[in-house]
Amino acid sequence: MRLFSEYFKKEFEMSFEEKGLTLEEALKAKKVMRNNHLTLAGLLFFGNEPQAFRPAFTIKAVMYVGNDIGGENYRSKPEDLTGTIPELFKQGMMYVKSCIKYLQNGQGFNSHGVPEISLIAFEEILQNALIHRDYFKNAPVRLLVFDKRKNQIVLFASRTLPYSGLGSGLRRALVNQPDLELINDVDGEQFIARFPHIIYRVIYKE
Repeated sequence: MRLFSEYFKKEFEMSFEEKGLTLEEALKAKKVMRNNHLTLAGLLFFGNEPQAFRPAFTIKAVMYVGNDIGGENYRSKPEDLTGTIPELFKQGMMYVKSCIKYLQNGQGFNSHGVPEISLIAFEEILQNALIHRDYFKNAPVRLLVFDKRKNQIVLFASRTLPYSGLGSGLRRALVNQPDLELINDVDGEQFIARFPHIIYRVIYKE
């Protein structure tokens, strides 16, 4: 109720009550409810604990010791990120920010440093993974971090389209992370976005 009310007011700049609608009418108008049942889109964006009904729609996140996906040693315990799509996006960003290194690159000692991968590019990839994945397949988005392959994100999806729908998301990701590897594994029914580990970057100043 709270999430839907906030969304409705953000889109129309007024509440559904102010627009003269009942809650049920507003839910049906926005295709959150159909035939007295919550739609999949409604569940994923506004549902209370969506994974209670769709347990596979999570982000499985793990940071490995070493570079082998079959390894059994982890720098952080494997965990399932859960919640609505906006909550999954927020948690995914927080997870990768906690795993990567931040380089000073000539900045002051007290500065936050420059992240070793482009967070703008990662945002684009993560958005596409959550919005444009194939929800007919009961498979999670996997976020895997390796020692020498920071950060490999294996994204299960039927297609990858930019969040805006204008075809600019992946271009923006590649501009901000030119060495980003995009692999369409048709046989494995997965799309892989691999962020190579930046060992060292030099910024020259006049």
